Amino acid sequence: MVAWRRDGYNGEIRVTAQNLPTGVSADSVVIAPGQISCTLVLRAADNAPAGMSRLTVTGTGRLGKEEVVRTARPATMIWADQLTGVTYSRSRLA
Repeated sequence: MVAWRRDGYNGEIRVTAQNLPTGVSADSVVIAPGQISCTLVLRAADNAPAGMSRLTVTGTGRLGKEEVVRTARPATMIWADQLTGVTYSRSRLA
């Protein structure tokens, strides 16, 4: 998970996943102050049935006394330009 911190926000962000398929779980994780990313691990039980779900991932932080929740959006990475062979990274919303 990557957080684009804006307007100088440097507080903790708790990341959680909801609407997981049956038999799938994920512990909430924290993007610590001064960090921009963390790893969210999804685990499927050995007996989890095949299925699909519209997963929702949220980040929760505090702005003063107010709790603020933002829904994550999917993104992709581009790692190389195959025409020129130049390696670089660039992200975009998917």
